Amino acid sequence: DSGYDAGLYHLSHQKIIREEKIIFGLSSFHNVYGLASFYEYLVAPLWIGNTFDNLANIQVIFYITLFLFLYEISRSDKLVSVYVLIFLLSVPFWLRYAPIKWGLVDFPFGVLFFLSVVTSTILFKSRDNIRSKHLFSFLIISTSMVFFLKPGGFIIGIITISSIYYLIKKNLFTPLQIIKLLTIPTFIAILWMVRGFINTSCLLYPFAFSCIDTKWGSAAQAEFHWSITKDWG
Repeated sequence: DSGYDAGLYHLSHQKIIREEKIIFGLSSFHNVYGLASFYEYLVAPLWIGNTFDNLANIQVIFYITLFLFLYEISRSDKLVSVYVLIFLLSVPFWLRYAPIKWGLVDFPFGVLFFLSVVTSTILFKSRDNIRSKHLFSFLIISTSMVFFLKPGGFIIGIITISSIYYLIKKNLFTPLQIIKLLTIPTFIAILWMVRGFINTSCLLYPFAFSCIDTKWGSAAQAEFHWSITKDWG
């Protein structure tokens, strides 16, 4: 099943990625192009001609990742095993809000958001310094992907900032080590926001505070599209 809005903009945006060069103001064609995520860039190369048989494989990867993660965190702690069991029993409820559809980003976003929250919780409770460092490295990857998958994912930065404060306070990392570890993710995030600016004239579309008025977009347009998105959602 492709999902409710795959045909609205996900597939057409993937086609643009495959066939067109850089387009300034892509969101002018349709505001939802400004909301397109990194997921489109992951799946666009998987097209076989004009067929989509391979697109479901990305969803499968996230599905397997979720259950491998649950297995890893539960096998060494009985209490965590109970929480994992409760989560598994509630999966039908969560799939209502993050359905597994090959044309949608909701499930991958939901998986990575969940992994980020759980990883940060384990990190704060960990007494093993080496494990804490490994958890933080994974957390940086997962929170970065959350941001890339959906614009509103930038809120996950609260977890990253809290983790950095905790690790520095516990003397597990020095500020310089944190800066070195964040260099590549920060550089990629900047490139991602530049891409967003090219498409929409906003660094974090459709949030007007991040927009600069240009020939291909403005804060007023972003505000208007944000109101439409809220009313639709």
